[in-house]
Amino acid sequence: MAYAYIGLKTWGWYGQIVINGLIILLAIFGYSHYENIILMLLAGGGMAMLFSSQTKAYLFGSN
Repeated sequence: MAYAYIGLKTWGWYGQIVINGLIILLAIFGYSHYENIILMLLAGGGMAMLFSSQTKAYLFGSN
């Protein structure tokens, strides 16, 4: 994934969306443990940053 960001590859962005989505889903199923809640919050923050306009403009261009 880090290679995708260095080379500005769009598949890295989509890959991160999928990985963070899976982490959030798995954390929801194991909601009774506090570690999963922390992991879900971190993945949710990462997902929000991936959808920010600055990240999209950097990876996909400003058009």
